[in-house]
Amino acid sequence: MQASGSAPVQATQADKERLYERIDNLKGTSKLSASFLQETKTVIMNLESAAVVTRVGALVDGLYEHAQRIPCSYADTPVSLAETIEAVKVFWKDLWKEGQRDLAYPRSGQ
Repeated sequence: MQASGSAPVQATQADKERLYERIDNLKGTSKLSASFLQETKTVIMNLESAAVVTRVGALVDGLYEHAQRIPCSYADTPVSLAETIEAVKVFWKDLWKEGQRDLAYPRSGQ
């Protein structure tokens, strides 16, 4: 836990870009739309806390684990399209929560 009044360690632009690139790499396998990717990029690039970026990285790991169970086509797959849609919805909901949590952190210079 942080000391009262201390600003969190700031995330680097490079860390946020790497995190977004990992999600972008899933667009074909997980059928991620351009609008989903743009909204996700906006949230990630606006994160300031390194701790939040790390937690979002864990969310991305979960998407990767799900994507690894998807073969090249959805026919004959143990993972249905509905399951993938639900996994992406859960990811977005959790990403949004982390973005809100990040906004609640005290900022340097404030």
